[in-house]
Amino acid sequence: MVHTGYMWAQGTEMVSRNEQDAGLTVGTMSMIRLETLDVAGGWAGWCQTEDSEFAIRAHAVGYRSIFLRRQYGFGLIPENLTELKKQRFRWTYGPGQEFKAHARLYLPGWLGGKPSKLTGRQRLRHGHYGFLVLVTGSTVLSLPAGVALLVSMIVHHEALPLSPVLLIPLVAVLLGRRIMRWLIFRTYVGTGLAEMMGGAIALMAVKPTISTAAFSVLLGKPRALAAYEQVPDDVEPLALGL
Repeated sequence: MVHTGYMWAQGTEMVSRNEQDAGLTVGTMSMIRLETLDVAGGWAGWCQTEDSEFAIRAHAVGYRSIFLRRQYGFGLIPENLTELKKQRFRWTYGPGQEFKAHARLYLPGWLGGKPSKLTGRQRLRHGHYGFLVLVTGSTVLSLPAGVALLVSMIVHHEALPLSPVLLIPLVAVLLGRRIMRWLIFRTYVGTGLAEMMGGAIALMAVKPTISTAAFSVLLGKPRALAAYEQVPDDVEPLALGL
């Protein structure tokens, strides 16, 4: 189930990023020129996802990246939910750190952007990767706000009139997204409906962890990392070669 979730990103997101020269360094499944490592400034020990963070700085100084779909090696998948949560926490917290550290690289000069060799597409893809985490963190507040609104409506005996006709486009959009996701899994990942549902369940199982990580990095709470110590080096996602 976890493997299916990994393969979706490898078969779609990583390929798309490569087409826009905005690929990410994928952990141990990568080869990096020593010259590039030196010029870009080496590894960022402060970042939970130092591999993808390095790709931003490498692109910023003018180096290119190539993502290969051919498999040159295999890694180990976390064997239980506890280890998976640790991994997903880092994979969420890290991109948020990246955005906060490199936000000026994504802005145009007239907005105070930092000069670099990043193309427009690279700015968009790298910026979106981290910005989405911060947005996810802010949506955590929607739960208490929604509960407060519901309680207020009950106390004041209020009802929100809603025509059934308005539900048709909402249901159509939600259903359409599920169908498109299934078609992507079937066409590009090569999995069936049951495997796709398994991957979705694995993702939903770590949704609370992802939300916690996103909210923590949004508020700048590094202490939250203590509860999610790094996965040992020999536990890596199954990924395709970069």
